[in-house]
Amino acid sequence: SRTIQQMVSQGKIGAPRLVRASFCFHMEEHILKKKENARLKKRGGGALLDVGCYGVSVARWMMEEDPESIQASAHFNSEGVDIHTVGVLHFRNGGLATVEASFISSLQQTYTIVGEDGSIELPHNAFIPWEKDATYLHRGRHEEIGRQIVIPGADEYRLMVEHFSDVLIHGSSPLVQIHDSIQNMRVLDALAESARSGQMVVIPEKQT
Repeated sequence: SRTIQQMVSQGKIGAPRLVRASFCFHMEEHILKKKENARLKKRGGGALLDVGCYGVSVARWMMEEDPESIQASAHFNSEGVDIHTVGVLHFRNGGLATVEASFISSLQQTYTIVGEDGSIELPHNAFIPWEKDATYLHRGRHEEIGRQIVIPGADEYRLMVEHFSDVLIHGSSPLVQIHDSIQNMRVLDALAESARSGQMVVIPEKQT
């Protein structure tokens, strides 16, 4: 994802106009009924916070700004926990993003960034660490097929632990700053509010 974000930031696909992110999987009914954190309303359980957080992070990262307003819809189980949520993020630069999170659909781990001059699509395994090589598709503005680009695989958990250790021991700057994590949570809270109220939620500009 860092490689793809650098391409977007460098203008390889022009100004980003649309991000589509989906992290869904099918959780068996007996697992859904277990009284564990991902299924408990009082602990913030639900598809949105469990797997939707990744899509929100990608959308904000690729757009390089926070959304100004949000609309969301969700299906809730008998415990009041969202098990299927879709959100639309409206950005100040005119960009849009859709975020899908589900416990009751077939496996989806994908995201696509569509720009004025091209698009980049990561067709699978976008959000789960994978040591195999990663492949994404880069298409120009008028290309139908595009070209596949391969990134060598890596142990992402190891990279995260090594970076965390480097920050603690050597004082290196963290790749993800605390204020960015807070902003991501504000967007997730707004999505949850919109899903329950059925209304658009306006997000105030970033607080400093």
